[in-house]
Formats: sequence, structure tokens, C-alpha cells
Amino acid sequence: MKTVWIALLCSIVLSAQAADEVRPGLIAEYYEFDTDVSDFPKITDEKKPSIRRVEKQVFVENCESNFNNTNIDKNFYARWTGSLKIDKPGNYVFFLESDDGSRLYIDGKLIVDNPGSHPMEKKQGAATLAPGQHDIKIEFFQGNGGMGCKFSWVQPGKNEEPLNETQLSHKADAE
Repeated sequence: MKTVWIALLCSIVLSAQAADEVRPGLIAEYYEFDTDVSDFPKITDEKKPSIRRVEKQVFVENCESNFNNTNIDKNFYARWTGSLKIDKPGNYVFFLESDDGSRLYIDGKLIVDNPGSHPMEKKQGAATLAPGQHDIKIEFFQGNGGMGCKFSWVQPGKNEEPLNETQLSHKADAE
């Protein structure tokens, strides 16, 4: 009986550790639609993504087809979720450049809003952040024509640069 309890306890501890394990990159989900997409769609629990994978960054140059090697090129919505690692406290400036609409949330707060159907357009927003992990969500929708979505930032005292897997992560149990 004692062996069973020890095995159960070990299983619980290992499960808790796996849930807390952080891995590089964001969880990317792509949803395709049969109708024109001209705004951020409502995604119901019943709708499942066409593609779900881990991506190191959100930095897709303007293109005409095959968005981010997905073989998707029109009428879709993409969402990237995970965590943003902040090492030093300060005011951070974030940029989303997209064709069509995009928006960025940090800890549930809208930081950058780049709505509507339009060619590549860059918008920015700022947030004062403490050191540690911050929840992040980036949304992007594409109707027809050219498409792209690039996420970058300016850390205090530095120049603008794309974010990558050294700053972006997700929990292992989200895969």
C-alpha cells in the first residue's frame, strides 16, 4: 500500500512540474473561414484551429500566399498566446505592423490596436512592466490580397527589434 501512495505522490509532483515547465515560443492557432473576413471574428469553443503549433516569433513579411508556411492565404484568423519575459522594470514600446488587422494584449490589457482591412500599417503602444512573466496574446486577421504580421519592441535604452523565443514562451502543457 505504501508503494502505491509513493507512486501516486510522484505522479502528482511530476504532473505539477510539467504544468509549470516553460518552453520557448508561442502557441500559434490558425482558423480558416469560408466567408470574407474583414474584422476580428468571434471564435467559439466548437471551432477548432486548422493548424496549431509552436512558433518562435511573430514576424511574417508582407506576402501574397502561404502565410508563415501554413498554405493559407485568405480569410483566416491567427492567434499567438504565451508569455513575455521581462528582465528589467521599465516602459516598453511595442509595435504591430500588419496587413490586415492585428492587436496585442499583455496581461489582458489591449496595448496595440491595428484594426481594419488595410495594407501593411504599423501601430504602437506602450506598457510599464515589472520583471517576470507576463501573459501575451496577439491576434491577426486576413481577408484577401497581401498579408503580413510583424511584432517588435523597444526595450528601455535599446533600439527596435523583433521579439523571439528568448523573450517569448509558453507552458509545456499548452502544447
